[in-house]
Amino acid sequence: MKSYLPLAAGVLATLTYCPTATAQDGGYSPPAEDNSGYQPPASNGGGASGQSGYQGSARSRRGGGGGGGTPEILQPSSRPMYFVGGLGPDFHGLNLGKDVFRGKNPARFALTLDFGYHFDGAGEGPVVGATLEQTFGKGFYTLNPAGKFLWDIMIADMAIYVAPFGKLGYLLGTSSGSTAHGLDLGFGVEGRVVLQDRWMLFFRPLQIDIILGDFFGETAHVNALLVLGGGVTF
Repeated sequence: MKSYLPLAAGVLATLTYCPTATAQDGGYSPPAEDNSGYQPPASNGGGASGQSGYQGSARSRRGGGGGGGTPEILQPSSRPMYFVGGLGPDFHGLNLGKDVFRGKNPARFALTLDFGYHFDGAGEGPVVGATLEQTFGKGFYTLNPAGKFLWDIMIADMAIYVAPFGKLGYLLGTSSGSTAHGLDLGFGVEGRVVLQDRWMLFFRPLQIDIILGDFFGETAHVNALLVLGGGVTF
């Protein structure tokens, strides 16, 4: 009987030692501690908010997306191309000593068509394009195709732009059955408004054209053009 007492004592010591060792070693984490340290809903919600903020920034970079206090109708243009037409008076031969304001050199009627493409893929910055301008007067007609370079400058983070420009092209003129040819150098500035990221209105208060060549007996003509018009962006 005495020989079994040491064995029984050893078994009892082992049973009482194992839970204590496990708790001390940290090999077992009670369920209550695990649940209190992990909060899946809060972690997932934070990730969703981060993704939403990034998408909003991307819309702002593209233009046309929700910007602050800007009216919806004047959100910055996101379309790189435009096609517009305009009408206005053309005052010609300003350097030839003729008084355009007293009827000695009356203004001609001008019709313009313009196409342009923005390099940045939206509605501002550098633009390369083409223009076709025609003028009609009493017994006089000109046709002026030209290449054009502009720079759209946005005002107040809205679809309002100021665009200085330059142009280089060819001028054909007809008068009383005769024709003349010249090189056209032009420059000026215009204001633009894009409505609903689609419709463009523009006003060109100043365009100066210098015609070089033997153009009806004159080697240089200076013309001034004023244009109001509109069109579409796409």
